[in-house]
Amino acid sequence: MNQIMDNPINTSVVALGSAIGLAGLIMGNLWAYVDGLFDWFSIGVGIVIALLVFMAVPGRMEIMNRPKRVEVTDAGAIMHQKLGRKPVFIPWSAILRLNFWPCAPSERNWITRDATLFVTEKKSFTLDWRIAEAIRERYWVQYGRYPPNESVGTSVPKPASGPYGSR
Repeated sequence: MNQIMDNPINTSVVALGSAIGLAGLIMGNLWAYVDGLFDWFSIGVGIVIALLVFMAVPGRMEIMNRPKRVEVTDAGAIMHQKLGRKPVFIPWSAILRLNFWPCAPSERNWITRDATLFVTEKKSFTLDWRIAEAIRERYWVQYGRYPPNESVGTSVPKPASGPYGSR
């Protein structure tokens, strides 16, 4: 049975990254203004630096590494990419680790909303927590254990009671 789930963007991460980039732009231009170096060149350099800061973290996490849809199948997960890129098939055996905080939906906040699926040490995908739980449970069916999760330690056994353990 295949599950196809949308993978919405975490707007909190985008807003935080945008605020940091904008703050850097403002501080840089204020510094240039106070030193008497204020001109259009400093504004252009500030905009380029703000864009680089944005693309370094939230842009990479939310635009480049976040698939728009994920299909969870018996053989693995298919990441349907944004920006016209081809879908990426990840077999269960290729999953290096799945970092996310398993907790009750009422305990979710902007930090625990996302998960990161690592295929290699450098290649990862940012996922919504619902997709991470679906992948985690399907991995359990395949291997009898959860994938390694650095957010809560190493690979943990399936909890005895309820989907979230005995918290």
